[in-house]
Amino acid sequence: MAKLTLWSPFAGFFLLVVLGEVFGDREETGLRNMVVIYGICSLFFAGGLALGFKALRAIKVEGRKGIYGRALTGMAFNGLFLATALFLMGFGIYVLELKAGLKKQEASDAQKVKEMAALRDTATTDFGLKVEQWKKNYRSAGAALVEAKVLDMASVKSREDLKVREQVVGDFISATKAMEELAEHGSELYDQELGKRNLPRRFREANVKEFAKSFSSKAFPNVASRQAEVRWGEAMLKVFAILDEAWGQWKYLPATQQLEFQDERKNEEYNAAALELSQAGAESIELRKQAPQQKAGQ
Repeated sequence: MAKLTLWSPFAGFFLLVVLGEVFGDREETGLRNMVVIYGICSLFFAGGLALGFKALRAIKVEGRKGIYGRALTGMAFNGLFLATALFLMGFGIYVLELKAGLKKQEASDAQKVKEMAALRDTATTDFGLKVEQWKKNYRSAGAALVEAKVLDMASVKSREDLKVREQVVGDFISATKAMEELAEHGSELYDQELGKRNLPRRFREANVKEFAKSFSSKAFPNVASRQAEVRWGEAMLKVFAILDEAWGQWKYLPATQQLEFQDERKNEEYNAAALELSQAGAESIELRKQAPQQKAGQ
């Protein structure tokens, strides 16, 4: 029995090495196998300790010779190997739990990224729809401006006619300002759209940076032209305000296609506003000529 106690740790160690070579590897399955192997070998080493205790108890009957030294040596090795196997088994269980936690966290992070990407795509689609709507509003406002013939004073028969023209011009100014804002601050507007989805700041910053590469002021090279169009519209509103204020004190002369005012001061105000209108219109036309690459409708 003492001999079994002495040789049992080495037999257990040999068993551990053989099983480890056959069933163990660096993959998770292999690690699970090693935990089981450490457990089995722990039982083997514990059995060796039990044999050692039994051998020591036999000393009272058989004497110490050939038993005591072997039993103590075997118990020492069994104890050492048992402690090592238990430690490695515990460490293996810890690593498995750690890997499981990391895997779960990775899956959770991947799901979060997927959800954020879906929210980003929704925000991008919504922003694209808004951009198309702003473009549509601009085209419609420009078409309404032409159709209404807002500068044709021959068709102004009442103050209501002036009010209609003011509304048309006001709509055009609003639509043009929206396009100007889009051209100058498209990235900020896109970031605001992302912010409505409560996306993390760093995620938004990364996507806004990518967005800015394709959507920039270069996509709207006629920003200055839009600004001139706004000044042109505001000059028209100023002209209409003068005409409304002096209603009944001016008339349209078909022969000269000019307006004649009874009050010279109002006539001067009107001429100044008309000059401002003409200059803003000429500036807008010139700026459009300087941007031939701009696509129609943008």
